[in-house]
Amino acid sequence: MLAADTNIETIAPEFLRRVGRSFQDASAAEVGITQTRLAEYRRILDSLGVIHLTRWERDQVMFATWASGWAGNTHHRGIAWLPKPLPKLPSSIGGRRFRLIKGPWYMFED
Repeated sequence: MLAADTNIETIAPEFLRRVGRSFQDASAAEVGITQTRLAEYRRILDSLGVIHLTRWERDQVMFATWASGWAGNTHHRGIAWLPKPLPKLPSSIGGRRFRLIKGPWYMFED
């Protein structure tokens, strides 16, 4: 679904963000999806225990399962989809630490 919905940056139970506007709430229409599709995303994420989904890059997605802190000082743990293999593990990119589950899936913490 997310591969088709390229305007979505973040989906959480209480907000939706459009790519390029990380700190502004968006409507389903603004990201080009229906309310029904947004509800389906949220249902799937909730059933998996994911607190929010964020697209880091066009082809990198994180599924946060734990978070603590406030904007500018938050810490997350979860699963990431990184289609390009990391050079060595454990590895760190942009303050995030990764451990391979089975490529392209990684556990991460930031």
